[in-house]
Amino acid sequence: MSPHDHPSTPGEIHFERDGRDYVMQARQWLPADAMNIWAFVADCRHMNHVIPGFMQFDILNLSPDEIPPAIAPGVEYEYRLRLHGIGVCWRTRITEVEYPRRFVDVQAAGPYAHFSHLHTFEPEGGGTTTRDVIRYRPPGGPVAGLVDAAMVRRDLRKLFEHRHRRMTELFAEDAEPATRFFNREANAIS
Repeated sequence: MSPHDHPSTPGEIHFERDGRDYVMQARQWLPADAMNIWAFVADCRHMNHVIPGFMQFDILNLSPDEIPPAIAPGVEYEYRLRLHGIGVCWRTRITEVEYPRRFVDVQAAGPYAHFSHLHTFEPEGGGTTTRDVIRYRPPGGPVAGLVDAAMVRRDLRKLFEHRHRRMTELFAEDAEPATRFFNREANAIS
């Protein structure tokens, strides 16, 4: 199988229901090594490089020059997200790690009744297929379905469409975009 058999954009995104949970699945093939993609995705400082403009992501429990801890079970991150101008505090906890193939983060505190995100990285066809499975229960109790239809599903789709485009750009330009970002940031500080 050649890399040309795997278009690296726009990726695939679909939604389904599983009992009380809503499930979003996304898939994308990238022409890069799984270790390089893992290094980029597992570093929370890269979020603002791959999310759309209607979101803003600030890490609360790291100083700007602090390197985040390695992805490991029990590690927690605290964020503030701005969604459509509304601030949302969120804390995630890493619950499972199989380096460099998969990790799971779950909402430890935040707006959802439940939110878990499985990230997988599978070498395939000279590159890597990334998969994301997000299981969630939107806020709103009895009107959660309306909240999902009006906002959550639309925002998740936009987020992953944007992320797929950005990941395609980043990994097409350089097999190690994390190095490029941090070198650029270090040069800007010096």
